[in-house]
Amino acid sequence: MSDAMSGHCPAEPPAVGHRVTYLLGERCSGARQLCRQGVVAGPSVLDPATNRTWVPVQADGRARDADPEWVRSEMIIDVVPAT
Repeated sequence: MSDAMSGHCPAEPPAVGHRVTYLLGERCSGARQLCRQGVVAGPSVLDPATNRTWVPVQADGRARDADPEWVRSEMIIDVVPAT
């Protein structure tokens, strides 16, 4: 889905509760995965040292009380607004 279709502007990180699909920056243990899905768990954070925006994502299949993964906003390839 394109950014225009998803309602997500690359300059604007997704909001809390939005479902996202994102590329993995590193190989995870076990089977090789190219992407993962989850829900945005909190507000995005800009790292002024690198000028990168990080988005906390609760990955699908993880325990609800697990810490979210911090995903670089440019690695997010699809956004579906919360319903």
